[in-house]
Amino acid sequence: MSVQKRGKKSMPRAILMSWDAGHRRWQKMFRGTMYRVTCAQLGLHESKWSKELSYQTANTWWEAKRASLESETVAAHPHRARLDELARMRDASRAAGEHSDADEIADEMKRVEVAEPDDVVDATHDALMRALLTAFESGIDVHKLDTRKIAEMFGGETVWRDRAKRSSVVPVETSVEGYATRWVGDRRDEAIAGVRSNESADSLRRHLSVFVQFVGSANAVEVITADVWHRWYVHCAGQVVKRDASRAAGWSPDTASKIFGIARTFVRWLWERDAIAALPKNLNDKKHRFERPERTIPTFTNDEIRSMLGAARGVHRLLLLLMLNTGATQKDVADLLKTEVDLEAGRITRRRSKMSKRKAGRLVSYKLWPEVVSLLREYTNTDESEVRALTTKSGQPWVWTETTDAGKMRKSDNVATVFNTLKRKINVSAAGKSLKVFRKTSATRLKSNPVHRDLRFLFLGHSERSIADRHYAAADQSQLDAAVDWLLTQYGV
Repeated sequence: MSVQKRGKKSMPRAILMSWDAGHRRWQKMFRGTMYRVTCAQLGLHESKWSKELSYQTANTWWEAKRASLESETVAAHPHRARLDELARMRDASRAAGEHSDADEIADEMKRVEVAEPDDVVDATHDALMRALLTAFESGIDVHKLDTRKIAEMFGGETVWRDRAKRSSVVPVETSVEGYATRWVGDRRDEAIAGVRSNESADSLRRHLSVFVQFVGSANAVEVITADVWHRWYVHCAGQVVKRDASRAAGWSPDTASKIFGIARTFVRWLWERDAIAALPKNLNDKKHRFERPERTIPTFTNDEIRSMLGAARGVHRLLLLLMLNTGATQKDVADLLKTEVDLEAGRITRRRSKMSKRKAGRLVSYKLWPEVVSLLREYTNTDESEVRALTTKSGQPWVWTETTDAGKMRKSDNVATVFNTLKRKINVSAAGKSLKVFRKTSATRLKSNPVHRDLRFLFLGHSERSIADRHYAAADQSQLDAAVDWLLTQYGV
């Protein structure tokens, strides 16, 4: 499994196991079990019994071992045959446009996945409940019936099973799942090449999987018709309605728009590669929108900000101050280069990490507050081989990610860990007071100031959104400096 790590010092290929120098072996903890393999067991000559010369062979061994372990896990499920049958019926129902049946089958699959080995799974839960109700109301003894018979008499399995039989088997490579895997693979390759971030590639993978599941992963891509596209919109809109009823359910309008938009991009990609003959005519229907009245955005009060800063010490205080002084995200903090910091001039000049690969990303020069300059002098990494300005005590980036060949992302965000620890320490528990909100606090303050409000997009490094934004993009640096000075007076730190 090839892994591209960004921001970490590593060998040409990432190391998948841990090196035990004393025993000249590699080891890996997986699902509670430690797996070990010596250099001798890898078939290496003694001259290659070192970390640098054996890690690629160890990687290959672990890839094969993990694949074997995962396949054993899948095969070992006590109800694998039933799950496979339900999956075929679910996908066939989706292909036929019977989404209510597909949803019912999907719910049943969730029940079977967690069922004990001796649990009854040959009939759906709903069919069993209907049978028991019939027995209670009519006195008919249904206990003598085979569970398969109960499924046919009191459930929809006769129709589902017939539908699955009539549904043609689609080769994996031409199925929705097959094409989705190729599309996600392209995004993964872009991340490995540095064209997009690991976070972006992983987000696209996760969001597209929702559409794949809705359409039916085993179905042919030809099932994506105008009717299916409309049903997909209704499904996404329904998730927003669920969120209206409860913040713990459904999706926000922004999330719905993102998932819906990624599915649209995927469908257009299918058409561009002749996988489908024509696009659904309603693919760009302007009525397919997810709008809600704007909600009041939570903000941190000055007292909360002072309490957070008061509880933070050393480099942790620096992390918070950088967010307030420059609107930095945790990724901006982690990616800050020494070449972007001028302590003599008291400035940081850079583009946002998420914008650095886009033409829209603005190069912004931030005037630093005196305490920020002082803390940067104290905590900037002094290792000449390290290009990053700030690293953890162990010399690692504050935030790092890695993307696997499967397109999945692993990550570590120590900035968020520090922030959440400080929040708990000072008892800030109000809903919505997240790290994202904290780092946008200064932009929110600028928006409230009639003199500085139009500078907030420049402050955040966003692209120009209006004529005023374009004016301030070319404005004198002193205007942004004045805004940053004003922010310092607001916080009183």
